[in-house]
Amino acid sequence: MRCCVLVVCLLLGIGVQNGWSRPVKSVVVTFPGDVIKNVADVELAESYLKRFGYMEAAQRSGFKSKVSTAKALKRMQRQMGLKETGELDWPTLKIMNKPRCGVPDVANYNFFGGQPKWDHTNITYSILNYTPDMDSTVIDDAFARAFKVWSDVTPLTFTRLFQGTADIMISFATHLVINTKLGF
Repeated sequence: MRCCVLVVCLLLGIGVQNGWSRPVKSVVVTFPGDVIKNVADVELAESYLKRFGYMEAAQRSGFKSKVSTAKALKRMQRQMGLKETGELDWPTLKIMNKPRCGVPDVANYNFFGGQPKWDHTNITYSILNYTPDMDSTVIDDAFARAFKVWSDVTPLTFTRLFQGTADIMISFATHLVINTKLGF
């Protein structure tokens, strides 16, 4: 009887041990900006170059052709201030492995079909109201500084209007969404 119990315990122990020793399948969740680990360098590079706008399909003679990886790498290296080798070298991989936002570096940002919205360079702005969360002088200063950043690097100038209609009308508001279909 003792022998049977010992054999049963050994068999159960081996069965349980085998069940416990199997690797547990882990779930990996990636968020925008996360760097995916354990991906081959070439796969990482191609994914990075596509995601951030360096490697895109180009339309030529009625068919799409991929921009070469070397050319895309050179564009990315130029953008990041690296030596333009067109090769997947250590400094390039190091940049690609850094966490960053998900916004592409290269894109066709064009909202007005190639035409500027204004036909003048002195742009007016007006602050219609203020948020109760901040002092009005802080808001006035923030907008004045923001527009100065633009005027320092573009041919635009920004003038604040205290009455009338301006090119840019700034207003603070809250948006309240009420869901009438609660589904309880």
